[in-house]
Amino acid sequence: MPLVLSMKSGEEVKIGSEVFEVSSLQLDRFVLTHDAEAWVITEDRAMEVRPEVMVSMGSGDGRPHAKVVINAPREIEIERLGR
Repeated sequence: MPLVLSMKSGEEVKIGSEVFEVSSLQLDRFVLTHDAEAWVITEDRAMEVRPEVMVSMGSGDGRPHAKVVINAPREIEIERLGR
């Protein structure tokens, strides 16, 4: 079962030992960044950001945040940072 986090632009999530940031938030997409890597995340397509870690966007409700959907094995820790 995936984990769904409501996140704003500039907020970070730690997946395993790596920190990812939500940026460029729009109603139908956002950009997830880690170091020099970047992925455009949408509702239509999940992106593999690390082996066995898929990230997609849940359907929005018009508010200025993204529903970040993370599907990863249970042994990979996921932690929201700075909230």
